[in-house]
Amino acid sequence: VLLFGAALLTKCASTMTPQGGPKDTLPPVIVNMVPDNFTTNIDTLHPPKIYIEFNEYVQVKDVQKELYTSPAMKKQPLLTTRGKGIVITIRDTLKENTTYAIDLGSAISDNNEGNPLNAMRFVFSTGDKVDSIMCSGYTADSYKADSVSRTFIWFYIADSLPNTPGYDSTIFNRKPDVIARAQNNGIFIAQNLKPV
Repeated sequence: VLLFGAALLTKCASTMTPQGGPKDTLPPVIVNMVPDNFTTNIDTLHPPKIYIEFNEYVQVKDVQKELYTSPAMKKQPLLTTRGKGIVITIRDTLKENTTYAIDLGSAISDNNEGNPLNAMRFVFSTGDKVDSIMCSGYTADSYKADSVSRTFIWFYIADSLPNTPGYDSTIFNRKPDVIARAQNNGIFIAQNLKPV
């Protein structure tokens, strides 16, 4: 009777692949930042490592193509994963009283489905305030009469450049004060501009 009962119980269960739920289509969600976004008075010589934690495991990809800083840093920040987050290591000496933005584009995505977190930005200041003026616009190719996607737009502080009559060599002689990038449709929003 015991053998018959054991055989009956083992035959009742069938092995099947778990069905699971609907496919994950949502990007990772930020749950914690250390230091917080828009932190002020960051040390210019020894900036802290930035840790951004998400609600799920993430992966970092296409960093060379997606990541840029505004203003530009001599050495690009280093991105590594740690647990359910990323660590951003700043490898450059920063300017005093300057608002910086680290734009990650869509370099961060969830580990399983690869859903990207678009337009991820971390902003901080080495001064006592974060610059907050914004400017938006549209980039267009005058030959094709069409938008220009993923182009960089450079901003310079008014009257901060020498007058160069006849030939504008600004972009060769000086790095921009703020950098923005147009989206695929040509529209850009430049953030954290300094008031004049």
